[in-house]
Amino acid sequence: MQEITVEFFQVFLMRIYLSLYVVHIKNNQLNIWGLVVALVCVTSGTIAYFADTQLHNFVARNEKLKHLGHELVPNLDEGLWSYSRHANYFAYVTVLVEERMLKQEYMAEAYKKYRGTTSVWIPWFKKPLVGKEKET
Repeated sequence: MQEITVEFFQVFLMRIYLSLYVVHIKNNQLNIWGLVVALVCVTSGTIAYFADTQLHNFVARNEKLKHLGHELVPNLDEGLWSYSRHANYFAYVTVLVEERMLKQEYMAEAYKKYRGTTSVWIPWFKKPLVGKEKET
């Protein structure tokens, strides 16, 4: 059910973005900027969909581990999340999410390391850990 909700939400957002764009260009000809905007909408929606799906699968795996009495995995740092700490959106809400992550005891230390190596919003290659952080 959760996956259907995520998929529906992404499609819903794409329809809103593209509908607004069509209204905007109604009296104008399609030009290169219009194509760029459409490409950005489709690309961002696709990235958000895959990031949300990866996040959902990670949370489901942790729930399963919790029910089995196993140690939880503190970070999602695979897939798109290996390149961006907030692969599914670009917004102020990222600050709130990071604060919440650091307050959770089982993941705080691992998240600090992840934060030190992984881009905040724009997907990018990992940075190496330096100094004392690398030893732990």
